Amino acid sequence: MSANRDPYEPLCDVIAEWLQRHKDLTKAGKKFEGIRTPAVARHEYLRFAGLYGGDRDGTQIYAALNWVRDRDWPHRSDPKSKAQQAFDARVRVGQFELLREWVIVFDERSRHLYTDQDRANVLMAVAKAAQRVADQQQETVAT
Repeated sequence: MSANRDPYEPLCDVIAEWLQRHKDLTKAGKKFEGIRTPAVARHEYLRFAGLYGGDRDGTQIYAALNWVRDRDWPHRSDPKSKAQQAFDARVRVGQFELLREWVIVFDERSRHLYTDQDRANVLMAVAKAAQRVADQQQETVAT
């Protein structure tokens, strides 16, 4: 990496590839309940990745996805939240590579931007989502 290179630049490629994985599944006709390709209207960071006519700006992506650096994030729960429902849907089917939080903290190109605590936050969020999914399945079986 050159001295003048923006350290946040790799996030642009990581996000672009994450979005492409969603598109590839859609093209292949592989659909999972509750998982949709993220729409640019709701996800401005897609423009920051240089998509949809936006300028590449990894610093803005880093800022936009700031909750992964919040130690309390995994412990918040709002069952009515579309974001939580989408996160849980990806965990339900084991599609971690479709979790933007997962890819930004674990991808080798952007890993240097995040701490072990940030990665622990994502792992905890996945574990909590898995527990919510298990609880929902247990409730469904019980009824």
